[in-house]
Amino acid sequence: MKYTTRESIKLILADLDGTLLNSNQTIGDADNFMIQKLNEFGYQFTLATGKTHHVIEDYIRLFDIHIPVICNNGASIYDFDHHKDICVNSINTDESVSLLEFLVNVNASLTVFTNVAFWLSDKKLFESLNRPVQSGSFGFHAELLSNDYQLISDQKILRIVVRDINASSYAKITNFISDHTIDSECSDFQDGYTEIRKKNVNKGQALITLCQFLNIPISCTCTIGDGFDDLSMFKVSQLSIAMGNANEKIKEHADMITDNIKNCGFAKSIHMITHI
Repeated sequence: MKYTTRESIKLILADLDGTLLNSNQTIGDADNFMIQKLNEFGYQFTLATGKTHHVIEDYIRLFDIHIPVICNNGASIYDFDHHKDICVNSINTDESVSLLEFLVNVNASLTVFTNVAFWLSDKKLFESLNRPVQSGSFGFHAELLSNDYQLISDQKILRIVVRDINASSYAKITNFISDHTIDSECSDFQDGYTEIRKKNVNKGQALITLCQFLNIPISCTCTIGDGFDDLSMFKVSQLSIAMGNANEKIKEHADMITDNIKNCGFAKSIHMITHI
């Protein structure tokens, strides 16, 4: 474990799903209480999530967060206090049309996240979400993925989630990206799932950018998560903590392992490192 004292930690970042939010999208009382205590004791606390900022404002209010939040698995950093993006890393517009055309032909289930909407290739899922999603002052809506890819590419494509594929389809996707794109890459293949983002865009790089914005040394950071998308911030933060419900491969890369989400592992880990 890296040498860390509680006095050296100034900024704490937590993933949402599987770390703070359970399968019912609710947070445990002990975890919520601990976040309030962090604020009282002068720690900076924020989120590093795969969610877009349009749908998490309720959590920002609940946790009383007043510093920017890492969203879209690092593709954007959003400042809720000033209602503006601090950083946006979108997929190259020139590459997006051919990329979308190829992915549709792979017959995968696609969700394309842009700066103003998310586009779905699954018609049933689209129909269930075909209404404005309101969160505070923000509006975010679902669109059905059509053949008019230019309409989508005119927006800022932050990430493309690809589901329901096998290893063969994943290999085709990686080969296409390697041969036909310059600025895009996909994540590792996990359980029929991969994600396409701009190259070198991840939570770890976003954490470095956030620290520069806040003028906080990276050596003063602690990260807590449970998923493969959290590994990049584990690598750059001073202290990394894996949830007890995380995959064993995630735990291997963490400095500490806490309890699972059902037993409020987040709160227990914060108590361990801060003595709050």
